[in-house]
Amino acid sequence: MPWRRERVEMVRRVLLGCFSVGVIAFSPACGGAGPSTEKTTDPAPQAAETTQAAETTQAAETVQHLRGEAITTSPDGATPYGPPKAILARWVMSAGGDALVEDAWHGADHFRSVFTRRPGGLVYDVADDAKTFNGTVTFAVTPEGAGGDRAAMTYEIRMTDGSGTLTGTAEWEADVLKTDKLFSDGTQTARARIRESLKVITQAEFDAARAGSASP
Repeated sequence: MPWRRERVEMVRRVLLGCFSVGVIAFSPACGGAGPSTEKTTDPAPQAAETTQAAETTQAAETVQHLRGEAITTSPDGATPYGPPKAILARWVMSAGGDALVEDAWHGADHFRSVFTRRPGGLVYDVADDAKTFNGTVTFAVTPEGAGGDRAAMTYEIRMTDGSGTLTGTAEWEADVLKTDKLFSDGTQTARARIRESLKVITQAEFDAARAGSASP
């Protein structure tokens, strides 16, 4: 199919890269997800609104790391569109849970998405640095409150070039995050399904994986 030859790699890049995990999972109140969740003690916290700020964790910011893979298939899941894609991710949530930066790596390729909470609700506006998509992610509960580190989520994403939309859900099974996303083209015809399985890991495991993926 012409669509598959010309578009599948673009879909994989957008859905697995710029919106690699597409789910936020932090809970300062609950201590996050065990040893992989870190809290810093810098007395001068700042919002993670820029690339530079996002790289530095401030007071009460929460950091979480994940590792796993994503599989892209036909919408019915019957036909694989290429091999599984390995993913590493780091999420940094600001104090109070109002902003989050997601960094994702596929080998040496790096992608960044920024989430900003709308006042008084469970909805986050999200967009990537490359401006390929924008939309919303909605939490079942507040991410910084009790149970927020395991909150189910839904998302509604639009490609900025008008090529289509991404809708999906995410749920936790113990320390493993399972996501299911459907990409539909501009006519709302389903074109690809992305399923991810990502396990919470420690920073040491994350650093070792990053060092390995960056090696020639």
